[in-house]
Amino acid sequence: MLLLAACMAMAQPDSRGHEQHETEGPLGRNTVVIGCLNKDETSNYVLTNNKTGVKTTVTGPSALEKQAGNHKVKLTGTIIYDTTGHDILEVSGIEHISDTCAAPK
Repeated sequence: MLLLAACMAMAQPDSRGHEQHETEGPLGRNTVVIGCLNKDETSNYVLTNNKTGVKTTVTGPSALEKQAGNHKVKLTGTIIYDTTGHDILEVSGIEHISDTCAAPK
């Protein structure tokens, strides 16, 4: 019963509306987010939560490029903050879910 409650708590949306899961890794907290991956007008990778529409800037391996055509992905990484305090997900793992993704506008 405790394990079920812990799993449910870990899969809750964060304060910015991202469905995220946290696990303790050897180097600290890993975050897993699911959404639509695209590039913005400045060619930065952006993950849009397909339920809430919340957008997060994403950095990471070159493998992001082949998923950046509005593919639904599950990204694993660490949340860092830029100098203005905006969230950036530093990606360490990419899982392709679908070739298409519908995010709220």
